[in-house]
Amino acid sequence: MTITEQQDRRFRGTFTYPDGTKNFFGVIYPDNKSFTWVSTPSRGFVHGVILDNNKIGACYVEAFENAVAGCAT
Repeated sequence: MTITEQQDRRFRGTFTYPDGTKNFFGVIYPDNKSFTWVSTPSRGFVHGVILDNNKIGACYVEAFENAVAGCAT
């Protein structure tokens, strides 16, 4: 995961998987710790918390017929 741009609490970046790279964009909440990001063509959202300077905890949730949920640090 790489943040490529940040303006105020809005940010964008890339996430690299073994099969490619996805772009995402998101926002940091007013508490300066919680965030949400989205990536097209995904149908879900990532919600997370900044744990320290180089560590986040994040959970992906997706509804609809093939609902999924998972978290990682």
